[in-house]
Amino acid sequence: MLDGIRGLAVVAVMIVHMKIPYLQWGYLGVDVFFTLSGFLITTILVQEWVETGTINFRNFYARRALRLLPALSLLLIATLLPLNPVALPQRLKAAGIALFYSSNWVRALAPDFNLSALAHTWSLSVEEQFYFLWPIALALLLRRCSSAGKLVSILGLATLASIACRVVLWKAGAGAMRLYNGLDTRADSLLAGCLLSLLLSFGILKSGIRIRPVAIGALAVIAIPGLLMVFSSEWNDSYMFLAGYTLMALGSAALIFLAISPGSPALKAVLSFRPLVWIGSVSYGVYLWHYPIFAYFEGLGWPRLLKVAGMWSTVLAVAALSFYGLERPFLRMKRRFQKQP
Repeated sequence: MLDGIRGLAVVAVMIVHMKIPYLQWGYLGVDVFFTLSGFLITTILVQEWVETGTINFRNFYARRALRLLPALSLLLIATLLPLNPVALPQRLKAAGIALFYSSNWVRALAPDFNLSALAHTWSLSVEEQFYFLWPIALALLLRRCSSAGKLVSILGLATLASIACRVVLWKAGAGAMRLYNGLDTRADSLLAGCLLSLLLSFGILKSGIRIRPVAIGALAVIAIPGLLMVFSSEWNDSYMFLAGYTLMALGSAALIFLAISPGSPALKAVLSFRPLVWIGSVSYGVYLWHYPIFAYFEGLGWPRLLKVAGMWSTVLAVAALSFYGLERPFLRMKRRFQKQP
């Protein structure tokens, strides 16, 4: 089911980068990725803590490097080829920024810098910065907190602090790029996933409960007006910074919870659709390669329909080659760094 969510999220991002009218909401796929990342990483870390009484940081960061760096390195090498019209020194700077996962802060603080085909790596930078900080913070909280309730409360306050930071900076006149790209102003999406994981891991919330259709309907009635505004807004609208991104974080967490809970047959049918699940399984490569490939095809003088067909088929083919030929062999190496009870 979670691969189905990944598939939906990355398809949404691809749609928005095709600049199709009335589908500007595709940027929200990134928020779904953020929440899902927070959920999965926290689940893995808490499970390791429960089984071994500690979190092995060396193993964690080694697994992250094996998952992320091979495909990213190949992309960075590809962007240095002469196919890219941007001057080589600029491309080298952009590749270095992406390699050290700082694209988000460059976009936030120096929005005029041209990251060219690597502009989309801002979201990878946000996630990687979070991956660096969160395991350490979680280990400290697990050691110091006397109860699961206290741990959840602290994390809830951290989530509210991120929301408050975004609102305060907006009120102070911060630019949209600063608010959209900063780790501090986007952490609530990641922390919402962390919160969901902790609630489930410590039994405060039960994934096995069956959610009645009446309850789902009532929640929909409450949430739909706000979510309609979210889906009709641009990424830089004031509504998104004041409320929209918070609602999206909550909505993404709710989607994950529904996906792993009994019931919701319609949702499960969508999320188990085989082509969507496959796209989700190769979503990292799809996300990495879609932006430069789309940019390349946009520069061709082809008819629009032919461009679109070329974009999607090329992205999926390259992502498949990346996953099966490069990523999967490195993923097998992650077993060397698995937790030992």
